[in-house]
Amino acid sequence: MDVELPSKAWTLVSTPLLSVYSGDWYTSLGGSQADVRYFSDLTFDASRNSRLQPAVYQRSWDNAARIIEQGGGTTPASFAAGWSSAYNDASVAYVPGQGYSLKATAVGGAAGRLSFRMPKADAAYSVPNAKLQRNGAGRLFVSGLLDRADGQAHSPKPYVEAGLTASQDGLYLLVGNPFMAELDLPRFFEANDNLEKAYWTATADGPVAGGAATDGSGWTTPGATSTIPPFGAFFVKKVAAEASSTVRFAPAMQAFADGAATSPAHAPVLTVAASAGGRRSAAAIVLAAGAAAEAPAGAGVGLLAPFGAADADVPLVYTVGRSDALVVNRVGGSRRIPLGVFAESGQRVELTFHGVDAFEGARLYDAATRTETRLADGYTIAVDGPSHGRYYILVDRPSATGIDEAAAAADLSAYSMSAGEIIVAASQPIGRVRVYSPSGSLLATADASGRGECRIAGLARGLAVVSVELPGGRESRKVIVR
Repeated sequence: MDVELPSKAWTLVSTPLLSVYSGDWYTSLGGSQADVRYFSDLTFDASRNSRLQPAVYQRSWDNAARIIEQGGGTTPASFAAGWSSAYNDASVAYVPGQGYSLKATAVGGAAGRLSFRMPKADAAYSVPNAKLQRNGAGRLFVSGLLDRADGQAHSPKPYVEAGLTASQDGLYLLVGNPFMAELDLPRFFEANDNLEKAYWTATADGPVAGGAATDGSGWTTPGATSTIPPFGAFFVKKVAAEASSTVRFAPAMQAFADGAATSPAHAPVLTVAASAGGRRSAAAIVLAAGAAAEAPAGAGVGLLAPFGAADADVPLVYTVGRSDALVVNRVGGSRRIPLGVFAESGQRVELTFHGVDAFEGARLYDAATRTETRLADGYTIAVDGPSHGRYYILVDRPSATGIDEAAAAADLSAYSMSAGEIIVAASQPIGRVRVYSPSGSLLATADASGRGECRIAGLARGLAVVSVELPGGRESRKVIVR
């Protein structure tokens, strides 16, 4: 089989084969092994192969890896993957069903795609000088779905299992697709109740994330399908650190048509896509029966930052659920939802709205100008990044029936997206804003002078209580300062 990877970019990968080693990621000096005859032993030949042309770098995800909360804080505004190490050891065995990260230099210096032929037949590599065990070489990991003990009987197994290594805190796993077909994520999570129903991955265009309610309903992947391609990988989070790190793969998880994942019925979804310089991300608001009017902390699918410095130019759009920056925000009746974008300073980001027709009275509120714009499907607005605390999506209720209209949430929003800063916004004029510690000590005060937005900076990290003067009286919110 041939595996294609882009050059000059860290890429999440996996292998469906048994007995693959890190040193197997070599190709010809021209960047392709397509001319090699199939079903022939392929070994490293210094006249045709080089460890430096192209050079392939690899990163491991093990118990030294971690998820880093951006800006600290008890509840992450967003988070990023902190890999355990980069290595050049050619004798590291790949675990089928686990994900890895590779980056290759470009052939001739220009960006492009490289092709790697698998499996390899090398018995040893010199970096370091180590012999390799090629037990089951060339066989698919999922061939274990068939019990071959009795050659006269057809004895299928319901699933195969892969024991993975969790991150430093015991919560996060990097899962690889072990099939030669796309992996159907709703079915994967249905069979693995040790995992929260959320995932994160990366594509050439930018990061992708999705998830469902705790009962598995309402699967949503903003701007993409809920599948993982062959040789792809994705992050998941366990329900608890002590939960099993073993995942199961069953035949029914294969999606043989492009993007043909199962599509459970779900509530209306409003999607916001952000694009700049050919890179993109997306976020979604899901109004669902049974969801709280104001989503509890940790609800939805959080925002995972890209995986390398080369991805710094990807605009990351999010909505806020309490203090969390979310890619999928599941709410019941909240009609005032903060919208923001992490981007490079001054980067022009285009936001496009889809699924608006499924919601009644959807508008975009600008706290800086205190104006509302009625949203239509395909509506586009350009913003200068980064943007936090200026824009809000206002939704009365879904147009579809079957979801009770919740009482309108208070117009007041108070949250923290940047270190040491609290953002307060309301559709009504804001007066004096006071920030207190949990013990009642006054930490800061500011006068918004009737504007619709107020920012207070220079605060210490941790829990704070924000008291806001509005025309109808004083209201308070608890905020975790980054």
